[in-house]
Amino acid sequence: MTRYLDSLRDDLLAMGIDAPLRVMLSGGGVTTLADAKEFPFRLLESGPAAGTIAAAAVARRLGEPDVLSFDMGGTTAKIAIVSGGGPRRRHDFEAGRVDKFKPGSGLPVRLTVVDMIEIGSGGGSIAAPDSLGLLKVGPRSAGSVPGPVAYGRGGERPTVTDADLVLGHLDPATFLGGELRLRPAEVRKALDREVAEPLGLDPVGAASGIVEVATAGMAAAARMHLSEHGRDPAGFALVAFGGAGPVHAYGLAKQLKITRIVVPMRAGVLSAYGFLVAPATVDQARSLPSALTEVDWERVAARYAEMAEHAGAVLGPDATDVVRLRRSADMRYLGQGFEVEVELPDADLGPADAGRLQDAFEETYRATFGRSLDGPAEVVNWRLSAQLPGHDIPVGCEPVDGDPRRGTRDVWFPGHGRLAATVWDRYRLRPGTELTGPAVFEERESSCAFGPECRIRVDGELTLLVDVGR
Repeated sequence: MTRYLDSLRDDLLAMGIDAPLRVMLSGGGVTTLADAKEFPFRLLESGPAAGTIAAAAVARRLGEPDVLSFDMGGTTAKIAIVSGGGPRRRHDFEAGRVDKFKPGSGLPVRLTVVDMIEIGSGGGSIAAPDSLGLLKVGPRSAGSVPGPVAYGRGGERPTVTDADLVLGHLDPATFLGGELRLRPAEVRKALDREVAEPLGLDPVGAASGIVEVATAGMAAAARMHLSEHGRDPAGFALVAFGGAGPVHAYGLAKQLKITRIVVPMRAGVLSAYGFLVAPATVDQARSLPSALTEVDWERVAARYAEMAEHAGAVLGPDATDVVRLRRSADMRYLGQGFEVEVELPDADLGPADAGRLQDAFEETYRATFGRSLDGPAEVVNWRLSAQLPGHDIPVGCEPVDGDPRRGTRDVWFPGHGRLAATVWDRYRLRPGTELTGPAVFEERESSCAFGPECRIRVDGELTLLVDVGR
């Protein structure tokens, strides 16, 4: 990691870019180059975290209290809860799972990460019948090389992107701004050979089946993730991004009974926006296990002073007046093998605070598990998060002059079949424009389509705000 980061810095300098280099953390903050090199494991989930931070920034700008972050790329889809302006975080993670989506099959790491669920459904996920004749989509992926059949780079197995092309969600001539011409004829041949003929379907039926299977898998994972936190998906807005996220947002929203979809401008590269708005953050923990009634408060104070000093060294001397400190503790009932994170007051703690911390622990425990137990609590870890303010950067751009209407084409919509949809150039839409479906919206890195029951409004940053009717 040190070699990689040093090489990245040197390459940037050679390009004449002398700006400070910051590195994304798995918990959604950014840190210095030196800190990243000293603790490289903190970067394990930094890419997916950036997308969720971007979704949180979009939600704050729109005043949306609860959104579901939906990031679908080439190999996986990531879904996370964003509530009250920020994502949930957790302090454990499994790296290098033998079975990618099976808990317990990897290496457990004590690491602050954005709490999300990852599903093996992406644009490059390969579709094929299994040994029982059932259509399966993913987790095998064509990746970017050779990629989907449509790319013409040697891929021979049909993927979700290939299905999207056959169903009219992608335009062969304007994909990636016209730089990559898609090949629908080759896609139909591959679909016939690998999926349609074995299952007795036509190419459109095979393609719609691929999309429905992929969407059902993502919806099931989202329901499971939300149910673990006692939340109903119908109460959320869906923020869709990534190259494939907007393409599948409408179908996913329909399955989850979500009635509001948000597609920011530059949705295909929104994770990069997350890097720009993320706050500089230092997350630390010190293990000092003790029953709450036997805590050595002087040692706790010394640990917090040590963590605060390290945070100040990383964030810099100019950060003293604006840094936000958050204290918490991992607590559990004596004899248990798992903990819950409990918020702590900012002031120094002492023996007189033991009763208050017991009450706070039981309140957090009830909120997590629906009940509390009788018995004393213990503290396992003491945590400190130091954070600078993030950056408030608009995600949109100025509209381009010209007619935004590109014409019409037939598009397959779940629950409706093929419909003639109006095609719109997102870069030419004006703020305040209101439209109804069926409609397709195209930009360089992504595309999205909404059915006839949808009402779409373009806000001041060219974000698409979609009300999905019943």
